[in-house]
Amino acid sequence: MGTRILVVVASLWLVVASLWLAACGSEPVSTDADATGSSATVNGSSDSQTSTTNQSTTAAESTTEITTGTAATSSTSLTTAAEDDDCTKMGCGELQVCSCECDIIPTCCGCKQVQCTADEHCPAGDQCLYHGDDDGTDRVCGPPLCAGSNILSHYIYSDSMLANLGEVICAYKIWLTGDITTLTALAPLTYVHFELEVIGTQATSLAGLENLSDVGDLVIRDNVDLTDISALAGLKTIRFGGKIDRNVNLPTAEIEALLAEIEGGDSVIVCGNLDGLPC
Repeated sequence: MGTRILVVVASLWLVVASLWLAACGSEPVSTDADATGSSATVNGSSDSQTSTTNQSTTAAESTTEITTGTAATSSTSLTTAAEDDDCTKMGCGELQVCSCECDIIPTCCGCKQVQCTADEHCPAGDQCLYHGDDDGTDRVCGPPLCAGSNILSHYIYSDSMLANLGEVICAYKIWLTGDITTLTALAPLTYVHFELEVIGTQATSLAGLENLSDVGDLVIRDNVDLTDISALAGLKTIRFGGKIDRNVNLPTAEIEALLAEIEGGDSVIVCGNLDGLPC
């Protein structure tokens, strides 16, 4: 009997001890695990937030830096370019003039190459003259008789336009075409810097050009009624060349005899005229 009691008591003690050990052993482990997991979660969230914040800050700084840098560089570049191109402030080279010809941009001035800016740039005996077809800045070398005048180009289509031309002694270019029957209004003309073109007129002669002594290019073409060019007998120099062609009633022999007496006459092409070779 006493032995049984001892066995029962021992068994109960073992049960109590096991329960106590189970209770004491499991709670700390669970508490540590929960605490560790919670701590890891909090730290991970903190690290994630810190990383996200740092990335956002870096991105914002980078964007600000790029945007600001580009804008500043672009603005500086444009300002510098505008200042460099503004010849009204920077000036131009020896054989250049400051020209402001365009109407779209108010500050589109630029340096333009010209033949001369002073008399010493011209051949002996010539002077540096204004040629004002655009904005009055062009310069060309020409004879002293043209000094003080603005050498212009004239495009004339009728006798009435020619009659209203006024006195022209020097010209840059003269183009005559259309319903023109007489050139007598050009009697003062002495010098043509670039081209004299008589194309498709109704004139029978070149009477009116007796005083012309110097021309750049001479072009006489498609004047079906033209039979006489003896008015050009006073022409001394053809500087560049030209062409006398397709004047079907103008004798080739007369043309060739005239050109033979002119300096530079051999540079003019002759074809398609009366009794001559075709073009």
